[in-house]
Amino acid sequence: MQFNYTVCIITMALVVIAGFFAWLNDDLFGNPPLTGDPPHSDIGFLNHGGMWGDFLLLSFVNGLLWSHLHLTAVLILPSLCVAFWLTLVAHKQWMRLYCRDEISGHMFKSPNFVPRLSEKHFDVAWKQNLTEAGWLRVVYMALQIAILIVYVFSSIPQSVVWTTSLLLTAHVILGTVQPGWYVSRKLWTKQNMVPPAICASLIWLIGIVKIYSA
Repeated sequence: MQFNYTVCIITMALVVIAGFFAWLNDDLFGNPPLTGDPPHSDIGFLNHGGMWGDFLLLSFVNGLLWSHLHLTAVLILPSLCVAFWLTLVAHKQWMRLYCRDEISGHMFKSPNFVPRLSEKHFDVAWKQNLTEAGWLRVVYMALQIAILIVYVFSSIPQSVVWTTSLLLTAHVILGTVQPGWYVSRKLWTKQNMVPPAICASLIWLIGIVKIYSA
């Protein structure tokens, strides 16, 4: 396997920079979950499993994939456009969930004002609730999704596809199940289990297709 250490380190650096801004906003650690049903809490940068997955798992994925990707303008530009759109949609949905559960964190400021807005105004105002670390997360996630879109359309060795599929599955679990458990102290909930199950199924569907079409 060829491994690009530069891409791996750059990926890690982007996560560290987001963590630095979270620290400046006093959002590095957050607050411990409070009691009650549901418990309301702030989830800090270091409390969020997705950030650890970005730093440890996706950095390795990017370093592993980079030399095998078909990096052409015809593929990169549409991938970036689609990735940026998907990222904004995802963060908007996460903002809704944060508001519903009265959670704030390193990506979003206080969610209190957003639920009072109409749907029309929410489409604009939710972006104002992103922190600096949140906007860096948007940039990071858009670049990461773009890399994965290019991965789908690139010819990748079977061993790399297996490793990538395993690491992406681990990242999905770490980035969805752990935060859901942290803020609710409940593990086996539909919100915790359905999204990672769908994502993992998609990851392995793509992986199996790539393996058997190689």
